[in-house]
Amino acid sequence: KLVKVQKKAPENQTPTSTDIPLSPKKDTQAGDYEAKNDNGKVTFNLTADGLKKIDDIDNYTYTLKVTLNTKVTKGTKNFTNFITGWIDNSKIGDGDENTPCVPTEDDSHKCDNNPHGSSHFATLKITKVAIDADKKNTNKTLKGAKFAIYSVKDQSTKLSDIKDSASLNEKTTPVKTGVTGNDQLTIETGADGTATVDLFIGNDKTSSRKYCLVETDAPAGFKKDPTPHCYVVNEETKDNVTNGVATGNSQTIGNDQATALDNILAALPMT
Repeated sequence: KLVKVQKKAPENQTPTSTDIPLSPKKDTQAGDYEAKNDNGKVTFNLTADGLKKIDDIDNYTYTLKVTLNTKVTKGTKNFTNFITGWIDNSKIGDGDENTPCVPTEDDSHKCDNNPHGSSHFATLKITKVAIDADKKNTNKTLKGAKFAIYSVKDQSTKLSDIKDSASLNEKTTPVKTGVTGNDQLTIETGADGTATVDLFIGNDKTSSRKYCLVETDAPAGFKKDPTPHCYVVNEETKDNVTNGVATGNSQTIGNDQATALDNILAALPMT
């Protein structure tokens, strides 16, 4: 869309701001813009019809807002979209239409003159272990623990305030898989008692995000733990990663062994 803002308002009035929707050009159908994806290089151009909507540059400024949805491959942790643009004959940033600016490992700041936005992901690792009667880690890892994952709504929330299902429902939202709108993201510990998941941290300078895990299925012979386990998941950098996981992003969760009474109660139908 275009955002049209009045340069100078009448005295004692606020400058007006108007959103101007833009429609895509399709085949022979007229439209305001064209967008193409050529092996990861996305181009966006205003058509003659789109340019006609910028009709009063003497009295208004115009801001073009474009939303780019990027799908990344599993395991991608940090990526940046860089823009090379033209307004009339004035170029924005380095590079050109055929060879846009792309940073390299040797020169990560090569394209800093270009408008850009970064997104960050990080791996959270969970190790499930048996605990004894004194709540101490026995170092026995447990297979088959399943967890549902939740994102904390307000990042200023104290994790200690999320302590039960009521506060979980109030202060978090289920993380979706992206496959369908209703599939919640879950993980399950393997034979070594561990499970990992890549989680969205944020854009640009955001360096951490808060998440909660709740056990949905306990390992065989152990009690299900209904307590939310909440963590600050940190952005991965070249200096804070060990064995594929950033400092603070590897957590251990214990399980109590189920008693005979626990097994009987678990088998009773829900009422």
